[in-house]
Amino acid sequence: MNNETASIIKQNIGFLQEITAPYAAGAEHVQGGGGNTSVKDDSGNMLIKASGYLFSNISNENQGVVLVETKGVIEGIHNKISGVTDYETIVPMKGAFPDNGHSKPSMEYEFHALLGKYVLHTHSVYANVINCCSDADAMYQKALSGLNYLIIPYVTPGFPIAAHLVNYLKKNRKIPEIILLKNHGVIVHGATAAGVNSTYEDVQNRLQSTYAMEKLNELKAQECPEGFELPASSLYGTFDINTAQKELEGDVLFPDQTIFFKGKISQNKEDNTPLYLNIPEQKIEINGSRKFAEACVEMIQAVRYVNEQQKRLGLHPVWLSNNDVDILHGLSAEKHRIAILNK
Repeated sequence: MNNETASIIKQNIGFLQEITAPYAAGAEHVQGGGGNTSVKDDSGNMLIKASGYLFSNISNENQGVVLVETKGVIEGIHNKISGVTDYETIVPMKGAFPDNGHSKPSMEYEFHALLGKYVLHTHSVYANVINCCSDADAMYQKALSGLNYLIIPYVTPGFPIAAHLVNYLKKNRKIPEIILLKNHGVIVHGATAAGVNSTYEDVQNRLQSTYAMEKLNELKAQECPEGFELPASSLYGTFDINTAQKELEGDVLFPDQTIFFKGKISQNKEDNTPLYLNIPEQKIEINGSRKFAEACVEMIQAVRYVNEQQKRLGLHPVWLSNNDVDILHGLSAEKHRIAILNK
């Protein structure tokens, strides 16, 4: 990475932190390496969170970012739509912090290029209570009355969202500043960081107040001889460790859930899976780095919250199909993200 590129990143990372830092702690907005933020400058550059890095990496360590050319990303989208390039082709990067040869832009970098100067994408648990149920459209109509928003049916994260927005722009002059992704999350974009944060907070507050959703508090994994552990009693709501494998691995509400848990949970310690459901001692043992363990805790909390709130509200959950899950596990971008988290 040359000095000019490094200078561009340093000039813009502070702007990126403005829409990243407020949502870096706990599991209510993002879990693990999920979610992403970006900012564009006046020279055609876009700085975006790197795949697998945490919001806190950007906020506290000035790293976990990738610089790309906005015009090149948009050209790449149209090349994919026309079949010129492959689905998972990544546009050439201009630079990254850390500059270690492993950094890649978030797999959702393409839709960022189509949106405003500042883009915030989260996996808000409050929104996902609604995104993952059959009554989502009516519930948003009630809670977000007076706001201009777009609801996108579930599509695989990444390029398919960008393709959906390209099609939307063929019939509409501009994309609403609020985008709600079924079985996925929320996107807010705009011309200023303050405006994006204000709109996002308004959406979260409306959802929480309209449907009486309590705040999801932060929870940390505890060190133990086996690595890390999480007492079942500490988890949100009424958690039954005997049925946890089905809840976490079987009934998939959103993409990150299956990426983290499919094939990685067992009630038999001999299986040596990343997550061991220790039923006799009523705890979950996690084998991996601290970053991976904390990400797992956040993901478990998010799944628990959505399930418990849906039960309380009498909602009918909508799960991802087996085909949706298979597609997700075939994406090299998802494998890369988990590999970064495990470092």
